[in-house]
Amino acid sequence: MRMKPTSAIGIVNLPNSNVASWVHFLNHNGYACDVLRKPDDIVGHDTIILPGVGHFSNGAAYLWDTGLGDALMALHATGGVKIIGICLGMHLLYEGSCEGSGTGLGIFKGEVLALSKMTDRSTNIGWGHVDIREIGRQKVYFNHSFYVPPNREETIAHFTYRDLRFSAMVRGRNTFGIQFHPEKSYTGGLKILRTLFHEA
Repeated sequence: MRMKPTSAIGIVNLPNSNVASWVHFLNHNGYACDVLRKPDDIVGHDTIILPGVGHFSNGAAYLWDTGLGDALMALHATGGVKIIGICLGMHLLYEGSCEGSGTGLGIFKGEVLALSKMTDRSTNIGWGHVDIREIGRQKVYFNHSFYVPPNREETIAHFTYRDLRFSAMVRGRNTFGIQFHPEKSYTGGLKILRTLFHEA
């Protein structure tokens, strides 16, 4: 008999991701959470987080090998449960990435691109401001080497790095992708997450 989840928030245990940091961050701010390792673990959760850090190929392989990929796609199709992808987690919502081989969830169409192909730097690390529809302007922390192009149908916030404009946040129904790290963005990041967690 399956035990009832201890919280409404579940964090997918992606390989080499910052799951422990997410658990600490959520607990510190009054949210309990469970770590999800198989499809059955998803049942009963209202919000699923695909964390950042790691490699696209490993993350994609883990999702498909465990069956979590199919479960997440089904959740997106039916709606209701929120899926929030952070940095690498956002990239896994797309069909593929220049970072490596493997197939993403394909919730959003297209491929994630490399910053090094478009700028003189391979990584964007630092703080910046983003204007997010229905949330407002927030100061957030970026640390990434790959990006989603701007002005896509799902884009709800942009950011410009060394003259390269990209999607800082995307949304399709109850699925969200966040390129920056809200868990490292202090008050701005917490405000964004609280809005998403409590949105109907």
